[in-house]
Amino acid sequence: MDDTYIKNYPRDGLFFDGKVILLINNRTFSAATYFASLFKKEKRGEIVGKETGSCSNFTTAAWFLTYKLPNTKMTISIPRTEIFFNNNENDNIPNCTGVIPDYKIDNNFFLKVLKERKDPELQYSLQLLSRKS
Repeated sequence: MDDTYIKNYPRDGLFFDGKVILLINNRTFSAATYFASLFKKEKRGEIVGKETGSCSNFTTAAWFLTYKLPNTKMTISIPRTEIFFNNNENDNIPNCTGVIPDYKIDNNFFLKVLKERKDPELQYSLQLLSRKS
């Protein structure tokens, strides 16, 4: 698929006109990473967290083979397909990165909030939203 399949539809009368923050981290993969890349490309809001764990221009979230390893008996899933979203020579897999957030959470802040038994990404986002009001 390439960008000709992506439509930026006009807003209807019920659209949300407030500030939006998307939370990502190194456990954001596949279609969620592609969503984050579209979110960033279309400037739909700001992104908070860490770089996504997978490349932003393809996914393997289609068909899988499930295989049980003979010695450990662990079950693994092996993707049978890859779906590429961009048709750009500069976006080849060796050069591809995950989605880079607009705001990275400082490790000290992360640990401090985690000790308070709160969600660090959410707390950071709430602070960011309150500063921009």
